[in-house]
Amino acid sequence: MNREKSPISQFSCVAVAVTVLLLSGISPVAAQTATAPAELIPKVKLPTVEIPDVKLPSVEMLLEKMVNAVGGEKAIRKHTSQSVTGVFEVPAQGIIGDFTSRSAKGNLSTTQVSMPGFGDFLQGSNGAVIWSDNPQEGAQILEGAKKEQRLIQSIFYPLLDIKKTYKDIKVAGVTKHAGQKCYELNLTTQSGGERRMYVNMTSFLIAGEKFTASMPMGDVEFISEFSDYKEFDGVMIATNNLTDIGGFMQQILTIEEVSFEPLEKGTFDLPDSIKKLLADDDEPATSQPSD
Repeated sequence: MNREKSPISQFSCVAVAVTVLLLSGISPVAAQTATAPAELIPKVKLPTVEIPDVKLPSVEMLLEKMVNAVGGEKAIRKHTSQSVTGVFEVPAQGIIGDFTSRSAKGNLSTTQVSMPGFGDFLQGSNGAVIWSDNPQEGAQILEGAKKEQRLIQSIFYPLLDIKKTYKDIKVAGVTKHAGQKCYELNLTTQSGGERRMYVNMTSFLIAGEKFTASMPMGDVEFISEFSDYKEFDGVMIATNNLTDIGGFMQQILTIEEVSFEPLEKGTFDLPDSIKKLLADDDEPATSQPSD
């Protein structure tokens, strides 16, 4: 009965939840700038906010304060690799899973999401090949725009490189988000999509974000709230991420452990399923015998 009332199937719910997880700031150095791939963001104009009579900071000034709020550029660049583990939940659907995310300089990343009854959802980059493998879609090598955007997702210092990632950044005004008075940053992707980032006016930590993404069931609005900031080796990280997905589902992402210790050799090696795809692509076409 409950499943019939759900707007999407439980497996689709898992797929959406995993998508949100992979779009979330699960990388500690990247936690301040969770960035959806541009191909997921439709080229639609979000309505502008009403700007109160307040002097707004310049983009450069606000970005500098945001970098300082998480520990400063020196503390951020001190780290060249990281590992994050945690739990995500979709309470209404009774879904719970564990995730592990590892990344390093050079567009290197790998994320594994494991859920009993659904399997493992994998995504990664070895700096050249961008891939994914999951029970719903199988093994894939991403190309074209998707490859480009996953490479953007693998940027190790996204807050420091935010002006390279977006073609336009504007301080749009002052608004409230998650009960906090925030500056609103309007970000325009290279493909023309728009997203909003909300920056606490006192702490200059990111309070959340909003964007519209194209999902199998249509365009869906995602609204996230970031909280429970904790310091990990000089870097402030939001350890709780509550995301409302289109008003029909909520996901809670909790970071439990963060490590900046060097990663094992081979961490970013391609899995066998992806190696097989590459090998198949390299095989010459078999000629057919003539009649």
